[in-house]
Amino acid sequence: GQGRVCSSWLNQWFTVWLQLNVEDWIMGRDRGADGRNGPSLVSMWWDMSSTYGTRFDDVMSIRLGVDGQVDGAKLAQVPHRGQWVGVDTLKMLLAMEHNAVARRLLEHYPERFVKTGQKCRGQCDERLFGVARLIVSASVARIQTLHWTTLLLPTFTGVASQNVLWNGLVKTLHAMPGIDAKAVFGMF
Repeated sequence: GQGRVCSSWLNQWFTVWLQLNVEDWIMGRDRGADGRNGPSLVSMWWDMSSTYGTRFDDVMSIRLGVDGQVDGAKLAQVPHRGQWVGVDTLKMLLAMEHNAVARRLLEHYPERFVKTGQKCRGQCDERLFGVARLIVSASVARIQTLHWTTLLLPTFTGVASQNVLWNGLVKTLHAMPGIDAKAVFGMF
């Protein structure tokens, strides 16, 4: 017969994405929080701590120490409860993206990271890693808020609010059919 179709617009990657973004919130005592009743000491999803790690030792364990690169294999194999091939795959893809961003930064802006003829190690590696992490984290935050949230909350208000968040109110109103932004804002 026919296979079961639960949703025409959701797939398994939805669960992978959600688990990736919330796994570090629910670590409980392993991350210093007092179980479910105490405050969480873990940062929110938008800094990608679920991928890069929360503690200094976690972050250092996935870094290669040169050119701002991370070890995708180590990143995908960080032992967590509930880790499965979907989350491993997404973490590996994010590691590949991080490394590609770091390479491009070093290629296009070498003067900002390393002196001519030197390898990018130490402070150079630290700065390059940090900038690449920031770019990847911002990309993930944009995907999460602008694309995933509007997919899950496909209402006019939900979509409009996410567009305002990223594009600003005036630009969003100008792009909306049936709304006269000049009438709303006067001179804009």
